[in-house]
Amino acid sequence: NPITKQMNATLQSKNLIPTTSPYQNTASSQVVNIPANGVDWIYLQLLQNGDIKYAKSLILLTSGEAINPTNPTQSINLTSLPGGNYQAIVMHRNHLAISTDQDITINPNTTINLDLRGNINVRGSNQTTLGDNQFGLKAGNVNDDLYINSSDRVAVRSQRDTANVYSNFDINLDGQISSLDRSLSRLGKESSSML
Repeated sequence: NPITKQMNATLQSKNLIPTTSPYQNTASSQVVNIPANGVDWIYLQLLQNGDIKYAKSLILLTSGEAINPTNPTQSINLTSLPGGNYQAIVMHRNHLAISTDQDITINPNTTINLDLRGNINVRGSNQTTLGDNQFGLKAGNVNDDLYINSSDRVAVRSQRDTANVYSNFDINLDGQISSLDRSLSRLGKESSSML
């Protein structure tokens, strides 16, 4: 939202965000309640030398902060990771994934602040400009293949208008599939995740 400088929590205000993470390739994350300022689920991976050492579903908040879904007041617990340098990858179900350009250093028993809104440590500077030096994931990767291209546009164009839905085809995350999503898809630039 360009006025509030916050992401919208429309899916949550309509009670559409599932209490179980949509990411099937991770240990199930389930919560009783999604916070009122919850935007959606995201998926974080930390890799060393290309090997996944940590993977977790998180809840993205309107501020851009990601929180532990099972304990929203607790920082993301990385104490099980050995200290070292890690590549961080952030994924969302209908946006392009992004990766840190330079590894981040994680020390045992410390918390990290992984703020990628500035596009500084993002591989290929592969985010979309939101204004005021704020950046976000590129929307429109509805088939989760790491590309925004014609196959995404065809898939979105084939969808009927639907209200009150949690769907990859709801590109703007307003809880409905509509002409706005088809327009956003059509206007989106071809792009690929740079992982």
